[in-house]
Amino acid sequence: LCEQLISNINQAGLYGTVALPTSFVNQDDFEQSSSFGRYVAEQMFYEFNQRGFPIREYRIGHEIIMRESEGDFYLSRENGSFNIPDGSSVVIAGTYYQDKFSLFVNARLIRPADGLVLRTAQMVMPMTGVAQRMLARSGRRLEAGSLGIRSAKELQPGNEPMSVIDMGYDVH
Repeated sequence: LCEQLISNINQAGLYGTVALPTSFVNQDDFEQSSSFGRYVAEQMFYEFNQRGFPIREYRIGHEIIMRESEGDFYLSRENGSFNIPDGSSVVIAGTYYQDKFSLFVNARLIRPADGLVLRTAQMVMPMTGVAQRMLARSGRRLEAGSLGIRSAKELQPGNEPMSVIDMGYDVH
């Protein structure tokens, strides 16, 4: 993806530009990412850096946090936003879509000042067990809630009869 994004690009037009990789998102829900989407962003940090493209780390915490038996932490995903510096930055963003057999990934190099898409890239990869597990780890968590359950003994006469599912039988 990185090679597609920066190959044959007018480097003079990007002189002094800094890249800001972001988590790739679910194509069907731009508010949702996954371990896979976050991993692709991490790979973009690496791949752009290896090709000599300056990268800015914007997930910097306010301090180094040390936790016994866990480690030292500087990166942070605290809720908030990052103000993109003037016109000297490009954002690396993308989407992914999965089906039973394949994973489709699209990437964009975007100039934030005007939303111009400078370059695009795409790839299709086979759906593997690792990819499935990474995609299953979505950034969203189920919210707490309650479910009213009542006993069959509580049903009043005259109500509709319970189905086999209501009675707890498995139906195949």
